[in-house]
Amino acid sequence: GGSRLSVNGEDLLQDERSKRPSAVKRNPSLAKIDKHRHTATLRRYNDVGIVTVTLNVGGTLFVTTTTTLLREPDTLFVTILEKEESSIRNGKQIFLDRNPKFFEPILDFLRTGVIDRDAHIVHMKSIMAEAEFFKVSRLVKILHELPELSRIEVIHILSERGAGQAKFRGLWLHGSNLQGLDMKSSVFDFSNICKANMRNVQLQDSTFNNTNAEGINFTHAFMANMHAQRASFSRCNFSGASLKGSFASLANFSQCVFTEANLEGADLQNCDFSGATFEGANLTNANVTGSSFIGCTFSQDTVVTNMVIKNADFESSNI
Repeated sequence: GGSRLSVNGEDLLQDERSKRPSAVKRNPSLAKIDKHRHTATLRRYNDVGIVTVTLNVGGTLFVTTTTTLLREPDTLFVTILEKEESSIRNGKQIFLDRNPKFFEPILDFLRTGVIDRDAHIVHMKSIMAEAEFFKVSRLVKILHELPELSRIEVIHILSERGAGQAKFRGLWLHGSNLQGLDMKSSVFDFSNICKANMRNVQLQDSTFNNTNAEGINFTHAFMANMHAQRASFSRCNFSGASLKGSFASLANFSQCVFTEANLEGADLQNCDFSGATFEGANLTNANVTGSSFIGCTFSQDTVVTNMVIKNADFESSNI
C-alpha cells in the first residue's frame, strides 16, 4: 500500500515504507531517479533556455520555471519534468493531485534554498511529509534539524511560567536563537541545545543534567548556581559568563573558552576541561577535584586563589 501522486491523471505510487517513488506497471518510464537522469533532463531544458511551468496543485495554480524545479537533484520533479516534457514545452498545465497548502513551502524552498519555520510551524509535520514524498532530501534534512520550538514559542512559555520553572526537558532546540532571554530556573535536562545562541541569557539556577549543549555561545550569560551533571558543553564559548557557585559533575567542558569568565566557588569535580582556555578567568575557591585540565591555557591574570585541585590533571597546561 502507499499514497499516490496523480500527474495529469496518471498515478505515481509512493511506497510508505521506503518513501521512494516507484512506477506502477503501466508506466515503466517512471523508473528510479538517478543523477544521470537529473543531469540529462536539466541539460535538455537548458538547451532551450528557461521554460515556464504552470503546476495545478489540487486546483491551485503555481507558476515557476524548470530551472527552479530542477534545482535539487534526485527529486520527484525530475521524473515529472521528464515525463511531461512535451506538455511543458507546449505551455500546458501539469496537474499534481496534492495539497497546495503543503506544496507551497516546498516550491519556496526550491526558489530560495531556505524554509521559514515560524511561518509554517503549525503544518511542519505535513510539510515534512510532502518534502519526503517529493524526495527533496536537503529540505528533509533541514526540517529534521530545526528546533522543536521557535523563539516566539519559547518566549510564550517563559511569559506563562510565573514563579515556576520553564521546562524544556527532552526537547530538540538545536541551533535555537535564545539570545538575551530571561530563562532563569529553566530545566534543560536531557535536551539537545547544541549550537544555540545563548549570549547574554539569564540562566541562574537552571539545570542541564544529561544535556547535549555542545558548541553554544554563552558569552556574557549569567549562569550562577546552575546544575549540570553528565552534561556535554564541549566547544562552548563562556567568555565573560558567570558560573559563580555552579555545580557540574562528570561534565564535558573540553575545548571551551572561559576567557574572563567567573567560576568563583563553583563545584566542578571530575569534569573534563582538556584543551580549554582560562585566560583572565576567576577560579577563586573553585573545587576541581579529579578534573582534567590537560593541554589547557591559563594567563598571568587567571585567578586560582584557594582553588581545590586534589587529583586534578594539569599535564601539558601552562598553569
